[in-house]
Amino acid sequence: MSKLPNEYTAISFKNQAPTTEDKTHHEYYFYIHPLNHGKPFMLGESIGGGHAERGGSITLSLEELLQYNNWKEHLEKSDCAWAIEVIEQYQPDIERIIDILISRKRGWVH
Repeated sequence: MSKLPNEYTAISFKNQAPTTEDKTHHEYYFYIHPLNHGKPFMLGESIGGGHAERGGSITLSLEELLQYNNWKEHLEKSDCAWAIEVIEQYQPDIERIIDILISRKRGWVH
């Protein structure tokens, strides 16, 4: 049970290569840690892939996500621009946002 808050759901990711950073692998991703209620949203980049890859990620609360520079652009590059509307429409109801994001990601009708 103690590991559950570390479990995540990949909402979307997309390889945008070639970019100036890498010719073959520059992936943007948006993950949800649904049981990490403090900071359930993760924005990240994987550049280069493999053992020596570059990039990184950040976990954010809803408030931090909404204030994060270029969060909408990041979601667009992650191939989930649709999530922007969900987040903006249902804030500050974080549980509903998470529920909708996960259910739409899985193709469920909500």
